[in-house]
Amino acid sequence: MSSNTTQSSDPSKLAGHFHSTKGSAAETLGNIAGSTNLQQSGQQERTQGQSELGAAKSSGYTEGTTDHVGGKKDSLIGGATGDQAQQTQGSARQAKGNAQQDWNTGL
Repeated sequence: MSSNTTQSSDPSKLAGHFHSTKGSAAETLGNIAGSTNLQQSGQQERTQGQSELGAAKSSGYTEGTTDHVGGKKDSLIGGATGDQAQQTQGSARQAKGNAQQDWNTGL
């Protein structure tokens, strides 16, 4: 038998937001309807969604740091050796890493 619950082992911001929002809605409906089961399952799904979102942000930030540092290294080596193409590519990779870091520190 195959499992449809795990399509990817990597955490996803989209899935984290989805489950957090879905869980909050279920929790609210459970509170309104007086259903302890619905309230508790909603709370659990919201918490799991928030955890996945945090893991995805952490992973993205780490990837951005890797690109930032690697790009800085390539840019410096390109500048020291006079290889303008390497210097330009390194600067672009560093900028990409900075953008990834910025994107994963917000929301």
